[in-house]
Amino acid sequence: KEKKATLIARKQILPMWNLPVLNFGKNVVLSKNDFVGKLVVMDFWIKNCGPCMESFPKLKALQNKYGKDKFQLLSINSYDDKKDVEFFLKQEKPTYLMLYEGQKLAQKLGINSYPTIVIIDKTGKVIRLMEGFNYEAIDKIIATNL
Repeated sequence: KEKKATLIARKQILPMWNLPVLNFGKNVVLSKNDFVGKLVVMDFWIKNCGPCMESFPKLKALQNKYGKDKFQLLSINSYDDKKDVEFFLKQEKPTYLMLYEGQKLAQKLGINSYPTIVIIDKTGKVIRLMEGFNYEAIDKIIATNL
């Protein structure tokens, strides 16, 4: 049996990771210097998840509402191959970063259901984990922590 990791806890700092980005260029690397001073919302999703698909327009609305100066939304596909993720990129035309090859990161963070939202404060600490997608709750957390 494969041992599953425990879901990352609040106030923890995420482990280092590096994932390829489908839109807006290069890979994204989470390190001590990347995204410092920004509130980061990480949306972990898979293609066979209805609530994941329904959240795409709402994610775009959040990125547009809060801009890119102090806020960054990262959409991380946790299972599907690049070709499948490219389909959603072309269909949704997100204004946020869409990453793929996130299975190992999701496993490391203990994420087993989708969508799962991880919100990281300006210092890099996890301030909220949500299984499922709740636009109003996410919006309130962002507004409170910016």
